[in-house]
Parts: sequence; C-alpha cells; structure tokens
Amino acid sequence: MIATDQMQAQREANRTIEVFKSAPAGYKSLGVMKTNRCHRILTAEPPSVAAITDDLKRIAYAQGADAISNVKTEKIGGLGSNCWYVLQGSAELWRK
Repeated sequence: MIATDQMQAQREANRTIEVFKSAPAGYKSLGVMKTNRCHRILTAEPPSVAAITDDLKRIAYAQGADAISNVKTEKIGGLGSNCWYVLQGSAELWRK
C-alpha cells in the first residue's frame, strides 16, 4: 500500500514535470538518470514506456528538476535479475 504523502508526491510529479523531446531552451541540465522495470510474471502486464516515463518524472521531481528530455527505453535480458526481461529507461533532467 502506498502512503498518502507518497501518492501526493507522485501526483504532483506527474502534474508538474514537463517532458521534452530534446533539450529545452533556458534550462540547466542536472544530468541523466536511469530506471528499470522488471517483467517478472509472464501473465502480468509487461512494463511500458508510459510507466518508465512516470518513474523518470518522479525521479526528476525528487531531484528538484522541472523537466525531463530525451526519454529513451531499451528492452534488455533480465534472467540474471529473475525477470523475463527488463525495460530500462533514461532521461536528462532539467531545471529552469
């Protein structure tokens, strides 16, 4: 179960963090962040680009960023992580 304050932070991140295709003008880079989603149960819904993007927005929010750009995803083998596969995502974080 997710605590109420965590849920509010997730909603705020999804509402306030902008997503750009490339580097936004007038913003300062805070670096690149990565996240992973494991597809562990074959009959469960697989990880999606939307879920990875939401994860990246929450990371950006927690780091004090205002936006992310250059969202990239890659499906990689996950047997070493006890997954059928892992969807890996990365994005550059930006502050106004």
